[in-house]
Amino acid sequence: MMKNSGTARVIWRRSVFPLGVLGAFSLPLPIAWGSVALPLLLLAALGRGDWRRQIRRVISVPAALFALGLVLLYALGMVYSTGSASEAWTMFSKYARLLSIPLLVGAFDDARWRRRAIDAFVLAAALAMAVSYARFAGLVRGYTDPNQLYTAFQDHITFGILLSVAVFIAARRALFGEPGRWLWCVFAMLGTGCVLMLNSGRTGWLVLFVLLLLLFVQRWGLRGVAIGLVACAVVAGVAMLSPITRHKVHQVFHEVHGFERGQDDTAVGLRLAFYTNSLGLIEQHPFIGSGTGSFRSRYAQAYGSDKNNVLTSNPHDEYILTTVQLGVMGLLVVLAMGAATWLSGRRLQGEEGALLQALVIAAVIGSTFNSMLLDAGPGRFLAVLAGMLLAAHADVIERGTRP
Repeated sequence: MMKNSGTARVIWRRSVFPLGVLGAFSLPLPIAWGSVALPLLLLAALGRGDWRRQIRRVISVPAALFALGLVLLYALGMVYSTGSASEAWTMFSKYARLLSIPLLVGAFDDARWRRRAIDAFVLAAALAMAVSYARFAGLVRGYTDPNQLYTAFQDHITFGILLSVAVFIAARRALFGEPGRWLWCVFAMLGTGCVLMLNSGRTGWLVLFVLLLLLFVQRWGLRGVAIGLVACAVVAGVAMLSPITRHKVHQVFHEVHGFERGQDDTAVGLRLAFYTNSLGLIEQHPFIGSGTGSFRSRYAQAYGSDKNNVLTSNPHDEYILTTVQLGVMGLLVVLAMGAATWLSGRRLQGEEGALLQALVIAAVIGSTFNSMLLDAGPGRFLAVLAGMLLAAHADVIERGTRP
């Protein structure tokens, strides 16, 4: 009996690794899959044991501490929130997924399983890409929303960002000569075509181009800037052959000019209106904000009387949303978390360090045009992959060796 009990404890403690692979695999798939996979992963991380060691690992990684600090600020923000208790709790529960970062930093301490998790994410992205191409070919029914017409399992913005990161992984493996490089090359080309020519998410376009530039810099240093700019120009030229791409590019300029003329009922116009109005909210409570979950009610109170304003519970900008709720203090923690994650990536060599930097770029760009940490799909994506990759930094500190 004692032997069986000991075996069960070992299995439980090591279950975090296969569940981590499952969690990474679920990221590009339907949101409901991740809603099941992530709690299982976090329960397994909590059952890993050896808490002193895990705490030491978390303390050694500044980005994990900043993630924990941001969650604590959102918890504190519930105390003085001007929103309702339900709004405060709903908002806090969304940002609580950032606890995945310190939990995984402490528990996900096996490089082989981290590689398997990354492979699982790429495999799921390939499945999502295949569905997108199947919708385009008429083999799978497309969505009625023209913005979502050829997307796979999540909205077009999330789909574009996640697939762009998968393209970065595949392109890097091809460029650095990993086994199966031609297969990775084919995946990267198909993924690039899917992001730019089938998907209408313009945030994903920008993420993809910046990640391609990062890839060439990582490979060739300063020379890679020129090579990357040429490559991006060529890719952009090919992408403009797609009527979807041409329409969305022209639409950006049209919507910006429309906003300047007072037309703010377009995607770009609404975002610019949200940004402008939200800055007024920040001016009223600049230092600690108005509390967790306060944005919707404050925005409605300030601008609801004007029939020309469209009300929103989300300004579609993570930095603005954080500053309205937590003030400059919260914004500084978000920026510090991103900077610390980037520095961790710089310290690591190989794919884990490169991917950590790519993840920061995706988060920075995505958070400028959307509330990435708030939204379920991209928020889970950032928390899970960042936690796993930052665990590699903890490994380096724990071994007391250079990466």
